[in-house]
Amino acid sequence: QKIEATRDWLRKQRFPRLTALEQDYAAALKRLKPPKSVQLATDKSFEDETMTATFRFSTPEQLEATAENLVQLARQPELNALLRLIQDGK
Repeated sequence: QKIEATRDWLRKQRFPRLTALEQDYAAALKRLKPPKSVQLATDKSFEDETMTATFRFSTPEQLEATAENLVQLARQPELNALLRLIQDGK
């Protein structure tokens, strides 16, 4: 645990902007609250301005429910905030 804490501290010292962006991204994603069936991700180094949505389904009904969840996510202002963070955070 001490080694990991030291490693984290060194990373924060070397890459302060990136580590702050990572923390802001994690907080914004938490506020967005995507459903458990949908995973949202972006480039780990934030060099790409896009996000990826991944989901799994085994029935047409699950696919339809996921599609409805994606539409609801798209309408949330938190999504715009998250995308701005990714696009402006470079």
